[in-house]
Amino acid sequence: MGMIYFTIFILCVSEIVSGSVNVTGDGAIKKVLKDYNKYAYPGTTDHPIVKITHALNPVKMDYNPKGMLIQVWSQMNWNDRRLTWAGPPAKIHLPMSLIWTPDLVLYNNAIPKPSYEPNAVISQNGDVIVVPVNQYETDNCTNHDDVIECQFKFGSWTYSGDEIELAVVSPHMMLDNYRENPGYEIVGSSAVRNEQKYSCCPEMYYDILYTIQIKRRQ
Repeated sequence: MGMIYFTIFILCVSEIVSGSVNVTGDGAIKKVLKDYNKYAYPGTTDHPIVKITHALNPVKMDYNPKGMLIQVWSQMNWNDRRLTWAGPPAKIHLPMSLIWTPDLVLYNNAIPKPSYEPNAVISQNGDVIVVPVNQYETDNCTNHDDVIECQFKFGSWTYSGDEIELAVVSPHMMLDNYRENPGYEIVGSSAVRNEQKYSCCPEMYYDILYTIQIKRRQ
């Protein structure tokens, strides 16, 4: 009996050492990353326009006479038909640096590097979601009586509407995880997708304008 247990133990150790343990997601990750070019945007002949949905989820907001600073979870969703597979698992997690990601930037101010860049969550059908943590600052603020309104305008830096289409997740900012500011309260917000043509180019360009209205606490 002792020899049988010893033989089973040796077989298990040999399997681990040989690397034949089936790690969940290993096959799917190898499949989708093989020959994957992260510099090529995921538009195809049949579907040349990639739809990007975007949302800002404010966590913290600060305001002073020079402008507004917000800390947000910046959500983006799109589909990349190269990132598909059959069989388990239903989802895989990959660093954002390994796949194509939209080059959305804040137009009306310099873009800081994300304070936290999480993994992208990818479903079997190629749906991708990323939620990096960012800080954005704007001086595009105006006063309307006792309400202060600040705007943040986002768009692609290089892709036209012939390549990517922007859409909002919600017509308002999502405040589920927002921590109240002791000096100002948020009294309203909006998220609007705009289309615009520039004199330089015949193509349409999309942007998303987020507006936050705040009011000083009494």
